[in-house]
Amino acid sequence: MAGTTCKFANNAVATLGGAITNVATSMSVTAGQGAAFPTVNYPVDGTYFWCAIEDENNNIEIIKVQVHAAGSDAFTTVVRSQGGTTAPVGGWVAGVMVECRDTAETMQIMAQTDAPNVFSQPQTVGAATASGHAIQKGQADAAYLTKANNLSDVVNAVTTLANLSGCKIGANNSFASGTVMPFFQSAAPIGWTQILTQDDKAMRVVSGVGGGSGGAVAFSTITGQSVAGHQLTTAEMPSHTHSIHTRQGTGGYGFVSEYDAAGAFIDSSQNTNSTGGDGSHSHGVGFQPAYIDLIICSKD
Repeated sequence: MAGTTCKFANNAVATLGGAITNVATSMSVTAGQGAAFPTVNYPVDGTYFWCAIEDENNNIEIIKVQVHAAGSDAFTTVVRSQGGTTAPVGGWVAGVMVECRDTAETMQIMAQTDAPNVFSQPQTVGAATASGHAIQKGQADAAYLTKANNLSDVVNAVTTLANLSGCKIGANNSFASGTVMPFFQSAAPIGWTQILTQDDKAMRVVSGVGGGSGGAVAFSTITGQSVAGHQLTTAEMPSHTHSIHTRQGTGGYGFVSEYDAAGAFIDSSQNTNSTGGDGSHSHGVGFQPAYIDLIICSKD
């Protein structure tokens, strides 16, 4: 027996065909009413269904029916006093109600979308038969999605299939091996390997072929750089004047007067004291953009 399967049926209600004791392991419903109940054979294929036996005084016993042939009124094998219920000491009389029902155990063994779920048997997802389904026809293959040990595996697979047309999902196979992507996290995710040859670089978006690189200056050295020094030319210097110390002399009018031995005036020019260091200067560049650190990883 590969696994167990709980079966259900709508409107499967009957009356007990004959009295049974509180320990009987088989029973029958009224003639012609058994066809409404599921066909099960627990010893062979693990199938079963739940029933409730109830009288007019609201006494209830839940039983597990393990063998019931199609159309038969006989429940050949039943397990008594299930789900915390107990069979009456005196058993059940003919005519009480027998009904196929959901039970608390039925709900508890179903997959829960908000909690971890462990499946004891492989879960197969087949191709959808119409467009608009989460898994489109041709996108799912039993060879790629045959077993999920946790419900989150199924959710992740379906989500990826819904967003990546034609992608087959298997263990760590959401992206083709060698696919390179950036990640905003401290380490490579499971199934990916960080590329360490690319470090301290900016990313550039191009409209042509990608995968290239360029430049020679590391990103971290760009911040706080200064412009190269430049020595000003005369044309680049600002217009300015200098004061000169003068003294009054014969024939002098605020300028230094100078005469030769015969007393004739000598026309000459004088230089003022120079000022400035005759050096170059630089300009600071306040380039400090905000940034985040990404890592680049390759799919294993």
